[in-house]
Amino acid sequence: MRRIAVMAHYDANGLLDPYLMPFVRQLSQLCEKVFIVSTSGVTNDWVSQFSNVYVFQRENIGYDFCSYKFGLDQVDGLHSYHQLIICNDSFYTLDHFSLDKLLTAASKEADIVGLTDNYQFSYHLQSYFLVFNQRALHSKWFASFWSNVQPLKNKMQIIWRCEIGLSQTALMAGLTLSALYKPLNTKVGHIKSRILNKFLGAANPTHMNAPKVAKELGVAKVDLFRLNISSKPIEQFIGKDSSVFSLINEHSNRTSSYYKKQHILKNVNSVSSSIFDYVATSGSKSRVAVVLHLYHVDLAREIMAHLERIPENFDLFISICDYAELNN
Repeated sequence: MRRIAVMAHYDANGLLDPYLMPFVRQLSQLCEKVFIVSTSGVTNDWVSQFSNVYVFQRENIGYDFCSYKFGLDQVDGLHSYHQLIICNDSFYTLDHFSLDKLLTAASKEADIVGLTDNYQFSYHLQSYFLVFNQRALHSKWFASFWSNVQPLKNKMQIIWRCEIGLSQTALMAGLTLSALYKPLNTKVGHIKSRILNKFLGAANPTHMNAPKVAKELGVAKVDLFRLNISSKPIEQFIGKDSSVFSLINEHSNRTSSYYKKQHILKNVNSVSSSIFDYVATSGSKSRVAVVLHLYHVDLAREIMAHLERIPENFDLFISICDYAELNN
């Protein structure tokens, strides 16, 4: 099987951090070519040990989807490949992470496969790791979607048009989607599983079900530790005797101090007006408005339990922390 991979990269210090090395090694072993697209510049060159890994630089605009598009534009004969991987550097790979196992499973799952899916706003595969199998890769939808990806400064627009837009337009085009992490028994049935997962609160499994995702897939999102989203210490995910523990711990400590400083320097009390761009209108009028800034998404179920006690109809406006804005 002919495979190719595109990785979006950003680092505050312009480094290809060593924690990426085990993952890049597996990519290089299983793909004909690996294109790393950096928006921060790269000052170290350990990738030179991999003859089929190439690093490209581009301006820091447009977030990951513009990096993915840039990388795809560098591929000659994309239609000759059977499988495409797009991913970013926002997750750690643990000792038991097996790209070969995941890609083999992905080839049998659906046309487009992610590690995890998400029910926030609308159903979608999370874009930190996606696999496009042959039917999706060679479809008219694929060419049309990527040709319409444009630089956007508004994070909510990116979520809707790119991450959610990718999944929703693919479904409308008749393509099949699936996630490798399945929190519920697959015997329940696909549609019922989606509904149950949504109302069980598994909106973002990389945060809310992080230990299970780490155990089953061998990945843990960087922000679990860098932004203190996880209440569990890093040792709960990665044993101190792990071959990658020191790499992950060093990266988390280095970048945490930078992002905490950036957070303080910014006006963290400001709420983007973009949340009002996506308000769903209803036929009934409400006298009450609830404005919720959901910084810790794992509290969503608890907050909803309180909101349900409001005795009359209300409009709900939800904003989430713009992590990507903090990263730039």
